[in-house]
Parts: sequence; structure tokens; C-alpha cells
Amino acid sequence: MPPGATPIPLDNPQPLPHQTTITSTSTTTRRKRNRMEDIRNYFAKPIAKFLCGICCLLLIVGIVLAIVLPLTLIYPNHYEFNWQAPELIRQRQTGSNHIQLDIQGDQARFNLRGTAVPFRSNYLSVYDFKTNKVAVIDSALQNNGKQIICFVMDFNKENLRDISALKRASRNSESIKGVPALMRKD
Repeated sequence: MPPGATPIPLDNPQPLPHQTTITSTSTTTRRKRNRMEDIRNYFAKPIAKFLCGICCLLLIVGIVLAIVLPLTLIYPNHYEFNWQAPELIRQRQTGSNHIQLDIQGDQARFNLRGTAVPFRSNYLSVYDFKTNKVAVIDSALQNNGKQIICFVMDFNKENLRDISALKRASRNSESIKGVPALMRKD
């Protein structure tokens, strides 16, 4: 340091109380702190091991819940069903009708391909939960390939209150599909 200069506090730092120092006759030096040894000493205590284990367990549970909950709570927007009329109506015929359900916003679109009794034609039904209307289109009512008739009606929301109830019912009926296969004895 030049003569007459004011010393900067960082030129001669003082050691912290928990650090060991080696003192010689002319200068004071600090030993570098061994952080890895400090971590080992901390985790040698049983309470630290317990807290670390709890944190890891909570992290794993959080990850599992973040993956599983959306799969169980968020319903898909596309469903496919096969429907067979009751025995009295179908008169021992074994064919079934294929139904596709697509949901977009507040509208549900049912596309029914009728190949068996009582449906012999293809139908398209659109349920609008905002306006409480149903539009039904029968593909048999066409003229030169163009749709000429569409039926629009009000629908009763007593059994089907909103789109989430429809999604829940569709998901439940899809999960029931596999039950007869499981109960069958080979």
C-alpha cells in the first residue's frame, strides 16, 4: 500500500469466529472451509436423515399425483360405443349399432351408424347444452346427396344436466365394456 493511503477494508479481512486460522509472524492466512465435510457432519445426525427421507417421499408422492390425477379427473372428448336393442325389439338378431360421441365445448355430437334393429339408417345428433337444443339429421332423408331435412328440438335437462355429466356417464359406460370379457370362462 502506498504511503499515506487509506486502507480498504478488503485488504486485510478478519477471520470469522468459526474458521481456524494459521498465524505466522508477518501475515495471517485463512484456511479454505471444507463444505463437503460440513454436509457430511450435518447428515450424520439422525434427524437430518429423517427430514431428508420425508422430503424425498413428499417429492415422489407429488410427482405421482401430478401424473395420476389429471388422468382420472380429466375426461377424454371422444368415445365409441356399440349398442344392441333389447331382445323384444331385435327378435333374436345379433347385430349392433355403432355410436361415436365427440365433445367440443358445450356441444356433444352423436354419430350413429345403424346396421341393426331398430336403426336401419345413419343418424347425426348434436346436443347443445348452451341453448338446450338438439339437432337430429337422418341420412336417409337426402335428395341428390344433399341433406334436406334437419329436426331441431328442445331437450329435457332433467337426466343430463351438463356436459360433464355426459362425459362422466360415457366414461363409466366405457369402463363397463370390458367386464363381460373378464367374467367369461374359457
